[in-house]
Order: sequence, then C-alpha cells, then structure tokens
Amino acid sequence: MPILRLQQSPDRSNDGDNHYNVGVTFDGRTAESRFTFAVPDQQKNGWTGAAINTMQGLRILYDHTHRPVEWARLVDEISPRFVDPASGSPVAGNDDQWSMIVEYRMRIAIDQGDISSAERYQRHHLNWIRQRSASALAAPRESLDDAGRNRIRTLCLSIERLGWIQSAKGDGECLRSLAEALTLCRRNRDRPTTAVVVSHIGNAYREVHSIRNYDKAEKWLHRSVGLCPAGVHMGRAAALADIGFLSLVRFREAAAAGSDPVDLHAHLITAAQYYTEALGATPTDAGHRVATILNQMGVIMSELGNILIGDTWQDEAIAHFNNSIRILEALSDRVRAAGVRFNAAGAMLRANRLADAWQYAAASTQDFDSCNSPQDVAKAGKLLVQIEAAMKATGSAPPGNPPPP
Repeated sequence: MPILRLQQSPDRSNDGDNHYNVGVTFDGRTAESRFTFAVPDQQKNGWTGAAINTMQGLRILYDHTHRPVEWARLVDEISPRFVDPASGSPVAGNDDQWSMIVEYRMRIAIDQGDISSAERYQRHHLNWIRQRSASALAAPRESLDDAGRNRIRTLCLSIERLGWIQSAKGDGECLRSLAEALTLCRRNRDRPTTAVVVSHIGNAYREVHSIRNYDKAEKWLHRSVGLCPAGVHMGRAAALADIGFLSLVRFREAAAAGSDPVDLHAHLITAAQYYTEALGATPTDAGHRVATILNQMGVIMSELGNILIGDTWQDEAIAHFNNSIRILEALSDRVRAAGVRFNAAGAMLRANRLADAWQYAAASTQDFDSCNSPQDVAKAGKLLVQIEAAMKATGSAPPGNPPPP
C-alpha cells in the first residue's frame, strides 16, 4: 500500500524548526487527501493540538512537493480557528497554536515576495513572545531553569527572524535587531543560536546597500563557521557556502568593472574552495542543500573556463549541473531542477557552447511549462531566443527536440 512516512528527529534545527525525515512512497494525491481532511475533522472535535500536529506534517509535505499555493490555501482555511480576524490576536485558549499559524503566514508572505506583510506578522509574533519572556528576562541568568532559558532562546530567534526580514527589505535597521538577538544569545550562552545570528549579520553586510561592507561580511561569516562544530554540520555548511557566495559576488562586480583576469581567477578559486568545504560539511541526506551547492559549483567552473579558455572546465561545470538536476528530480522538485537547467543554459551561452546551451534552455522551458510557471517560462523562452540567434549568427542550427540533459 502506498504510504507517506513523516518521522520527527530528536534534535532541532538552528532556526528552531523541528527536523523531519520525509519518505515519500505514495501516490501523493490519494494519501494527501486523507491527511488533509483530518485537519477539519480534528478542529470539529476540538482537538486543536492534533490539528496543528497534522499541519506540521503537511507543511513538510507541501514544501517537499513544491505546492505553495495549496499550502497557503490550507493555512487560510484553518487560521480563523486560532486567529481573531478583527485583532489578529490569539483566540482564547489557543495561544501556542496561534503562534504557529502566524509563523506559517509570515513564511508564506516571504515566499510570495510580500516582505511588508511578513514584517507585520513577525512584529506581531515578536510582541507576543516578549510578553511571555518578560519574567525570564528579569531573572538573574544563574537562576534560570531550562524553561526560562528556552523562553529567552525563542525570543532571540524571533528577533533574529525580524532582522532577517528587515535585511530582505534592504533596511539597515536589521543590524539593530540582530545586535539585540546576539546580546540575548550571549547572555543565554547559546552557542548554536549565536552562530545563526552571527551568520545573518554577515549576510546583512553583503545584502543591504546602506550598510554594505564585504570585508565585514566575510569577518562575521568566518565567526559563524568558528562557532559551529567541525565536520558535518548544517550551520557550518551554510556559513561556508555564504563565504563562497560572497566570493562569487566579488567576482561578478570585479568582472563588471573590467578587473584584471588574475584577480577574477582568484575570486573564483576562493569561491570554489569554500563551496567544496560546504559540500563536505553538508549531510548527504540534505538533498536541496547539496543540489544548491552543486549548481553554484557549475557556475564557478564555467566562469573559470571562460577565463582560462579550456573545455575541461566547461565539462566539469556540466557534470555539476547534471548532478544537481538528478538530485532535485529524485526529490520530485521539477521547478528547482528547471532553474538549474536555466542557469546551465546561461553559463553555456557565455562559454559559447551553443548546442549545450540550447539543450538546457529547451528542457528548462518545457519543465517550467509543465509546472505551470508562466513567468519562468517567459524567462527561459527569452534565453532560448538569444541562444538561437547566436547559433544563427555562427551558421549552426538548433537540434530537434532532445531529451533533457
């Protein structure tokens, strides 16, 4: 019988979310409908805790199968049970469940690009957490029990998330929020959460124009790496990948400014080194993280090939892109796989490997179309036109309809 396995791991992630091992061995539509209909049934019987537990499982499922529209609709349907529609406050007796629903709404707003709504939800959530943390904050650190320390950690994570949202808005005030979160982490002697906050400070110095400082960004990201355990660790892998991406950003800006090829080569080599370290620190079952790193490695190898003029680099780039695509397709994530194909097409176009570029672009267009993503279809189609124009200019013709690379 087809089944869905959702098994919660005993540890917790750096951002406070539960870890789940997800095994999908089912016809999703049949099994999922049985799971989804459990939510209103549980609400009807007053089993609010069970309904939220079901929602937690569904969140993992919808994310795994990349179905954000259906997930958002389900959150909208269940919200009135926990959130007062007039004030946005918790319905009496459902404070903890309200907190989770507001977090869902915040994440959905981020995914939809509605950063202002995300900030509003997060501030509402943060005010609620501050009230619940007041007694723990007022107590001497030495007198705190596990519950008190967890209150402060939850507050720290909520402030950190507000800082992250402000950073995404391009608001330099993100540093104020992140500094407050860092102070709480240090007071709580919470090394793992400190590593998360420190990495966000580093990324803020890279992302936010009004405070941009790449040297400070790199310094803070290295601090985050130093706060993480050696070896395989998601936080360490993320910080290493962020340093690699910073080097890639420096390469792109230097290339746009017409810098010496020696300097461009140095930026790319540094990026490759950090992404390689990040790959080694990433758990093998973290498929999306591994696929993302391989995609970036493909971009770096292709750019190295453009500088050093060698087909070996482009062949290595193609190998990285293809491995990323295979992982994403094994995870049934066709949208992200199409995105990697799009990136590969652009890289091969810049390398003047037009036949390879055409195959990736054609496959990307088909995949985006099958995933009902019209904006991405238009973007991939535009790239395909560019490639075909370049092929025509060189006297070559596009192949037929090849199988996706």
